[in-house]
Amino acid sequence: MDINLQSGKIGKLDKIRDGLFYSIGEPDVSINELMNDKFILENTDFDTWQKLLGAAGIKDEIDLEKPQFSEFIKSYTRFKDWEEMLIHSSNEYALRYEGE
Repeated sequence: MDINLQSGKIGKLDKIRDGLFYSIGEPDVSINELMNDKFILENTDFDTWQKLLGAAGIKDEIDLEKPQFSEFIKSYTRFKDWEEMLIHSSNEYALRYEGE
């Protein structure tokens, strides 16, 4: 199953993008870049972002904002909720970007 999320419609991502633009000058980071396979493998019970989304039953961006998704994240990742996971992934992205 290939779930194609439109990053511009994902809540909290605009603030994350603003922060990344301010800190590293990168304005258009996609959710797929933040939730890359290395990040997912190291921080969740899954090996790809697509598998995590499929297991969580995510079909649309609005599903990411539901409390059930944060509960899923709490159960199957090292994060307490979706927002913490998103922030942590953006921090790792910035560190990788600065290291290049």
